[in-house]
Amino acid sequence: MKKLIYILIAVFAVTVACESDEVTINTIDASEAELISAELDMPATNTFEITRTTDLVQGNEAADAVTFTWSKASGDNDGAIMYYLQLDVAGNDFATAVTIPLAQEGTSELSRKLTFGDLNKAVNKISSNLFAIASPLSINFEDVNSLEIRVESILGASIAKAYSQPIPLTVKAYFSGLTNDLTISGAALAEDVNITIADGVYKGRLNLTQNAFRFFAKPAETNVSYNYAYFESNGYTIDPLLENANDDKMNFKFTGTEGPWDLVLNTNTKTITLVEVVAPDNLYLIGSLTGWDPATAFPFNNNGDNTFSISANLADGDQFKFIPTNTSWDGAWKQDPNNLGTIINEGGDPNISGYPAGQYLITVNFNSLTFTMKEINNLYLVGSMTNPAWTPEAALPMTNGKAGVFSIVQTLAASDEFKFLPTNTGWDGGIGKDGGNITVPEAGTYVISYNYTNNNISVSKIVIPSQLYLVGSFRGWSNDAGNPQFTQISSNVFQITQALAANDEFKFVKSNTGGDWSNDIAQNKMNPMVIEQNGEDNIKVTTAGDYIITVNFNDGTIKLSK
Repeated sequence: MKKLIYILIAVFAVTVACESDEVTINTIDASEAELISAELDMPATNTFEITRTTDLVQGNEAADAVTFTWSKASGDNDGAIMYYLQLDVAGNDFATAVTIPLAQEGTSELSRKLTFGDLNKAVNKISSNLFAIASPLSINFEDVNSLEIRVESILGASIAKAYSQPIPLTVKAYFSGLTNDLTISGAALAEDVNITIADGVYKGRLNLTQNAFRFFAKPAETNVSYNYAYFESNGYTIDPLLENANDDKMNFKFTGTEGPWDLVLNTNTKTITLVEVVAPDNLYLIGSLTGWDPATAFPFNNNGDNTFSISANLADGDQFKFIPTNTSWDGAWKQDPNNLGTIINEGGDPNISGYPAGQYLITVNFNSLTFTMKEINNLYLVGSMTNPAWTPEAALPMTNGKAGVFSIVQTLAASDEFKFLPTNTGWDGGIGKDGGNITVPEAGTYVISYNYTNNNISVSKIVIPSQLYLVGSFRGWSNDAGNPQFTQISSNVFQITQALAANDEFKFVKSNTGGDWSNDIAQNKMNPMVIEQNGEDNIKVTTAGDYIITVNFNDGTIKLSK
């Protein structure tokens, strides 16, 4: 106090003696103030283990852990002295120290009581401070940590600071932040949804009902969960469609329109937001198998639940993606390179690729933004004519013909309806026409075929002949009694061996009476080597040779072999 009075007297004397424009006032510098630090007392215990409250365990965060006491600091003036407890990892010289309790002012008292939760928050803050400066030191949340604590004494408005000698603490804390992997679970969801952090942001697609849910740390065995109250207490802004369920777990409660929603948990901005998912009305498959032309893209079947399915015959090296219209590339969906099996409509490539040649059922799910590829080697016909009707287990197997074309010959009534199934165990991947069932205009026997390469459906009415003849360019298209006759090798199956030149074309007729072209038979325009009666394409060979030609009216196929 005396030193401060002497300075003030000196300043006053200079002010009186000098002109106003010559006045120099020397204010007191912080280094000139003298402060003798408080001394921190060793507590009764300096070893602490903090247990977390989980769904199964009541932790000790709220319990009192320790009361630190210290002696009074002294200064050379009458300024007020405030005290702060500082904690840091041992050996760090308090470079990343935090004051505890966090977010509290200093105290003029000579003691401070801390809970286990206060210690845990401080240890977590030290861990983030060390990470921010890329320190070689770190906090191990799986084991005990050596820490140091001291008292900081501050005179007035930081005129002077002084520190006690540190004392050691041993603390085993738990990580109080969000784990890298979370599971969202609860009555609001039909199944759990896993979400993973990227650049501080979690994203997940949830099919929500108006019910409760919360976030669970993975692995689930930890029984650690994060409820509405957790995020609220940590300063998060929560979407208004999410409310506190006010149940025993303080869950979230969804109050919006039931259906798919994108949930974004942003730890950088401390926000939880929901965006309603609006699936496209249509979806098309485009790629190397369609010539990369939107106009020739294959239409998916809209399953009516934000999922789409299509069957495709892929060759080795085929690449593809999905588009919502067949008029442009706008809004194209492709595979997320960081999460295989999921789709995004951001950026350019990559296309979806890497599948071996084969026939696949492709299902795109806009509820989860995922797609699946299921290789299939069968196709079944199911409908009103099966016994029992519309029962997958009673579906009729179709014949797998050339170029990924499945066919069957079936007698139908005019009222019959049907569709295709890739398995006879369920309805997944059902294929119809324009999203509905397939019908026929009149009763009769039909060759029904489906082409996996171009998703073409062919329903061709035929009359199964009692005899069959070959007609074509090898005889100058003369349709007379000289046409060679097939041999019926089994019921409704006809076969012939014929010498043909390169580029010869041919078809079949049911009569050898000259000039009768009625009900001629060849191959379907869209499904090669499938029987078509009237409006058909000729069959053509590219190389000369003796060909065995087999026409099977049981499954509606045409086969050539040398």
